Amino acid sequence: MNIVNNKSVLFLIALLFQVFTAKAQSSFNKLYGTYKGSAVTETVATGGGAAFKSQKKFDVVIEKTANDTKLILKDYKLGTYTFEDIVFDNLTVTYQPENKRWKFTFNPLSGDYVNAKGTAYSIQLHGSLIGSNNYIYDNGTIEFTFEIYNKPESKTKNAYKGKNDVAAGIRSVATKNNKDIVYDLHGRRVQDPRKGLYIINGKKVLLNNK
Repeated sequence: MNIVNNKSVLFLIALLFQVFTAKAQSSFNKLYGTYKGSAVTETVATGGGAAFKSQKKFDVVIEKTANDTKLILKDYKLGTYTFEDIVFDNLTVTYQPENKRWKFTFNPLSGDYVNAKGTAYSIQLHGSLIGSNNYIYDNGTIEFTFEIYNKPESKTKNAYKGKNDVAAGIRSVATKNNKDIVYDLHGRRVQDPRKGLYIINGKKVLLNNK
């Protein structure tokens, strides 16, 4: 009897683990995409030089390639150079349900060579997260602070805030095809959808039906 009960408990634990993993993976997928925003930057020269503050506007992309999730700075400008992609590997997250947010970290740049736009050569960059207040919220907002530089004597601190461009994953159509499989945003099958946002054939679609 005990053996049967033990097997039942193990089966239940395994089932719950699979459900939790599937939900976590599904939630994590929501983090992918393009975040549009800007950073308050502060460049500090070593040796007691005055800090220079400014604001930079650039995109942040989170994407999965093979077995790695990356955070990419798009068109980030450092000094006279602009970089199309500055890639931080191994993005890892921990969900904090009480605050409805994901705390994240990624690998630092340690002298990585990055192509500079409009030039025929690469620039050696260093960079890493600063502090521990680096989050992606359930509402699609991202905020994190990082340091980046190509010369140790001139480091730039960036406090970035942005919002996931969810509209990029939504396509607008006039009508639906009769063969389309339609669900509402709660996962319920819809036979006669009206005007609004639905999941059609696995994609977010904004219907213009009247």
